[in-house]
Amino acid sequence: MITVRIIQILYALAVVGIALMTLLIVIAAFRSSNAAGIITLILSPVIFTVLMIFARLWMEALIVLSKIEENTAAMAEISRRETPRRRGPNI
Repeated sequence: MITVRIIQILYALAVVGIALMTLLIVIAAFRSSNAAGIITLILSPVIFTVLMIFARLWMEALIVLSKIEENTAAMAEISRRETPRRRGPNI
């Protein structure tokens, strides 16, 4: 399915982006002061993990919405085929 493939690519891009962002946060903290850098270096795995959890949840939600759309379209098609067409008003 094309949507799952796109989501996999987006997830890989998210991993790279979050890793770079976390690294830049650590570098900026060290430029600010050594104490801030050390604290940020210690907390950076937590920051990375939380951001990865959010990214994963977002990607999973996109997959679920895509599956819902596919199933709804299939159910609508089945309903259209099985429902007889009415002619004239029902009195």
